[in-house]
Amino acid sequence: MKKIESWCQDKNSFALKLNPSYLSRLWDSIVVPSGCIGFSLDKPEYLFLSGRDMPLKKECYLSKQENFSLTFSVSQLVSKDGLSATVELTVLFYVPEDFDSLCILYSSFKENSSVFSLTEVTSRLQVPVEKFIQEYVKKHYLSDLLFPFLQSQQSQTFREKLNPSFELYGLKMISVEDIAVSSPQLQRVSRKSLAGEKLPQNAKSLLVLSKNTLSFFSLEDLSLLQKTHWANRPLGSLRSLSFVSNKSSQYLCLGAEKGVYLLSSEKEKETEAYPFSFPLKNSGGVNSCVLWGNYLYASHSQQGVVAWEIDTPTPYCHYLYPNFNGSEKTIRAIQESQGELYFASGRNVYSFFPGKSELFCSLESPCEITSVAVSTHWVWAGNSQGEVWQRAKKSPGSQKLIWSGEKPIYSLKLSSGILWGSDSKDTFVYKEGKFEKLELSESVRGICLGEGEIFAGISPCQHKVYLWQDLSEKPRELSFSEKILDICFATRKDAF
Repeated sequence: MKKIESWCQDKNSFALKLNPSYLSRLWDSIVVPSGCIGFSLDKPEYLFLSGRDMPLKKECYLSKQENFSLTFSVSQLVSKDGLSATVELTVLFYVPEDFDSLCILYSSFKENSSVFSLTEVTSRLQVPVEKFIQEYVKKHYLSDLLFPFLQSQQSQTFREKLNPSFELYGLKMISVEDIAVSSPQLQRVSRKSLAGEKLPQNAKSLLVLSKNTLSFFSLEDLSLLQKTHWANRPLGSLRSLSFVSNKSSQYLCLGAEKGVYLLSSEKEKETEAYPFSFPLKNSGGVNSCVLWGNYLYASHSQQGVVAWEIDTPTPYCHYLYPNFNGSEKTIRAIQESQGELYFASGRNVYSFFPGKSELFCSLESPCEITSVAVSTHWVWAGNSQGEVWQRAKKSPGSQKLIWSGEKPIYSLKLSSGILWGSDSKDTFVYKEGKFEKLELSESVRGICLGEGEIFAGISPCQHKVYLWQDLSEKPRELSFSEKILDICFATRKDAF
């Protein structure tokens, strides 16, 4: 009996094989200890719950009845993108109570000593777990394994694939409690800052976004620092790229088809996903984002203007001004100026103050607005006819046409009080009330600005990115097979 008492107190113990031929000399039966179950090969009564007498006839066992967790560690893994990794998988099990499963369970350890532990159970199950994880990691990009929003999907896959192997040992799997992935490369990377300003000073790198990838290039030699694959992720394909910040944090924001990803500059924070409550199929994507206070705002042509409260366990998607949803062809270019948020819907630019329902019309255009820029005193809008309209914030009657080109105005950006604009033919600047057309050797549509004359643009065909560090010289260029959707500078030289 002392052996049974010692076994009950040992937290690593799992099951105990009793010797009826010895024990029956002293007792006809034993009382099943608290928190345990007894099992006998003598049917029909084979299962004895805690507190019941279990006859000491044929071969019999005691087992802990509580659910238990096992952690499996698999190292020296190689992912689809060639990165090394270690995976620690924690699984929650329970001891079944049907005769067949219990027979399988105890026969699995029959040849061992009378006492077997959780360590022995882990060792027995390590082989099928290791084989499955090796194959799984080999077929996936490491960034997918690290992405927290995907872990519920991963847990379901792990459960479906591993449970049959565990049942061969008579165990039943309840759930995957944790999937911890570590990599020397990504641990080193995760300590690096993603921080950048709206117009980065001393830009050192260029981010290039396509539908399925995010690429990171050094400005020194345009070498590829990192390429992250975003295909088959829960929020769908990517659409836009920007840096956003509030008083406490800075983020890299990726607008996607079904929501927004935020990549924090703080090492202790993980990538967060903010999904739409009602995602739509084949619906384009989030074309712009802004962070104001504790809320992330986004514009999407079909979803409208939406907001999520960040730093909450389950962020709720708020649909603002739902009368715009689906009523206009485009809703885009949300941005903040002096505590007021601006966005374009169809032919108009609207503004509102966060937390208030009143909506103001800040600018009107004769046709669809394609780009917006806002300064302390002015609102500018480019449209599909190649026009740029300007209006003073505090003077409703001041709206006027200041530029008329031949192609839709794809991009308007502000730097040091100077407005930059581009279509697929011309690039221009507007300062001190005058426009100046830049004589560049290449035409661009989407643009991003850095300090001084660091300037980048997407080619009209969207398969090249041009980089100028001196606007009077010929740009360097990058070529891509996928269409480029957005670009921006970052103040970091190394990959994240």
